[in-house]
Amino acid sequence: MGLNRSGRPGGRSTDGDPDTQVIVTCSATPEQLGLVHEALTSFWRGVKLEPPDQWKMLFELAISEIAANIVEHARPPVMTLRLSAHRGRVVAEFSDGGRGWAGPPEPSDFIDALAERGRGLSLASTAVDEVTYSRDGSINRWRLVKKL
Repeated sequence: MGLNRSGRPGGRSTDGDPDTQVIVTCSATPEQLGLVHEALTSFWRGVKLEPPDQWKMLFELAISEIAANIVEHARPPVMTLRLSAHRGRVVAEFSDGGRGWAGPPEPSDFIDALAERGRGLSLASTAVDEVTYSRDGSINRWRLVKKL
């Protein structure tokens, strides 16, 4: 599976097209999570005004947490990540055909899970301005937005 770069890196958008865009489709296995990081590296090269390192680290943390959750919990055969920069914000959109997400666990289950695990979605939500999930038929969609 591979990496696809499209759009006009560093250019101005027209007609709603992103300034820069990178798309990666890969097997949803822990071994393939490195492709998510390669996509981010490629993506930052095309962003006209690269944000500070700490800002980038938070965005990348959120992406890593959602990607790991997809691999561990949804268990799809394949996942796709689309990264785009447009109009003062960066967006990460995941899609996969794995198991759906039913929302956060009951409070008592959540507290038990926090003993060692269960902080990924909370970390992601804190690191970016917006995290949304939807299920479109058999497709899971996660969208993360961080304003520049």
